[in-house]
Amino acid sequence: MTIELGLVYPGKMARSTRSRLRERGLETLGYPYAADSLATLVEALPSPRAVWVLMPAGPSTRRVIDDLSRLLSPGDLVVDGGNSAGTEGADVLARGGIRLLECGFSDRVWERHVGYALMAGDGAVECGSIPTYLQQNRTLPADDLIMDIPAVMRAWSKDTAAQSWLLDLLVHALSGNLDPVTTSGYVEHPGEGMWSVDEAITHGVSAPVISAALFARFASRLSHSQAMKAVSDLRNRPDQNRTRLAQRVATV
Repeated sequence: MTIELGLVYPGKMARSTRSRLRERGLETLGYPYAADSLATLVEALPSPRAVWVLMPAGPSTRRVIDDLSRLLSPGDLVVDGGNSAGTEGADVLARGGIRLLECGFSDRVWERHVGYALMAGDGAVECGSIPTYLQQNRTLPADDLIMDIPAVMRAWSKDTAAQSWLLDLLVHALSGNLDPVTTSGYVEHPGEGMWSVDEAITHGVSAPVISAALFARFASRLSHSQAMKAVSDLRNRPDQNRTRLAQRVATV
């Protein structure tokens, strides 16, 4: 048996990935991340080696890549599957003649059966697409003739230009499958939106949809903030606030 690919992942994650690859004839060897397990993994791989790092973007990925840079040889390949910005550890690998491929990876449960999304480069399509769907979702209730909003959105996902896996997931969530207790409006972002906006600024490219979507996610974390409370107060009591300001100016 020839090992063709090494996997490095946190804890029990990516075991389904390893199983799927094996089912399709690609023999893999995977280890939860630890310094000693990396050495064992590298020793077991034939040269030139290929190691797929499935750690979260940021310090975890950088730590693994730093360790691999001391274990791998020139000509070996590291695939960064952590949705990094494309430069995570590139400098230290390049100094050792080790190749780097940045390719984000989605390892959701259902993808064990339908296949995994591989996202080379900045993948901010999702960041910009979701708000577009939701804006239409908020607009539909304004028409009294439309009684079943999820049904309309389900129709979009069947044989129309708008159909997508992302829309299917959104329809599922909006069809009564959100837990009102455990689901909050706080929206995280995996990084692709921010990196895409950074790239757009660097290269002078207009990206208004992705930018607006990114800032909307930031705004979701500021509900009931002091600043928004102040804006609400100004909007709800304009006459009273103008009177207060006039009184203060008169006393100066």
